[in-house]
Amino acid sequence: MSGILGLILSDSFEITTAAAELCRDTISRTLSQTAPSNTLAATPVSVWREEGCFLGAWKAAALSDDESLISTDEVRRFQVVGSGGIINSREIHKTLTLRGHHFASNNGFECLAHLVQEGHLDWELGLDGKFAFAIWDRRERILHLGRDRFGLKPLFWIGNSSGFAFSSSLTQLKAVLLELERQEDGLGGAVRRIFLPFKLDSLPPIIEVAPRHRLHPGS
Repeated sequence: MSGILGLILSDSFEITTAAAELCRDTISRTLSQTAPSNTLAATPVSVWREEGCFLGAWKAAALSDDESLISTDEVRRFQVVGSGGIINSREIHKTLTLRGHHFASNNGFECLAHLVQEGHLDWELGLDGKFAFAIWDRRERILHLGRDRFGLKPLFWIGNSSGFAFSSSLTQLKAVLLELERQEDGLGGAVRRIFLPFKLDSLPPIIEVAPRHRLHPGS
């Protein structure tokens, strides 16, 4: 079991370490509540933040020493999280290495951070597997969301031009937003202003990203 979640706000809103840890704790708690009864170990949850952006990812399988749930490129412009797996990531890895790219981990989704550097508009059409991903462009402050061609892995988003949130899990998306909404600080106020009109207890207007599709919500 793996999943991703993120929150994008105006860069004037600081997402503090405490807020990131609150999101991590909420994800972990929700995972523990929905895990099968025979699950022995807690699911690792990784988080990353900067002003206006929070990214989270989790994976039930044990991680190797050189595997990270949140990947980046050589200059740390792009931050990537993914759910599921890219079957042909090793082939893409080899091709990009020959082109001069340097990889820091064995995470198959790291290839996305390097592919987006190539600038091809249709590069995702060469991906094989069942996956959902998010790529945060730190320089342009644009988020890319995408799914596999058959829509085997879910991906949802909610928001508007003032801010938006996404997740591969509706349960996690609602749990984190409702937890942040209870906070009496600037971030809590922003979440209440942006997301409460959407009535989080109902599905609409939470939008599912279409299969074989990439979009830039909020742009």
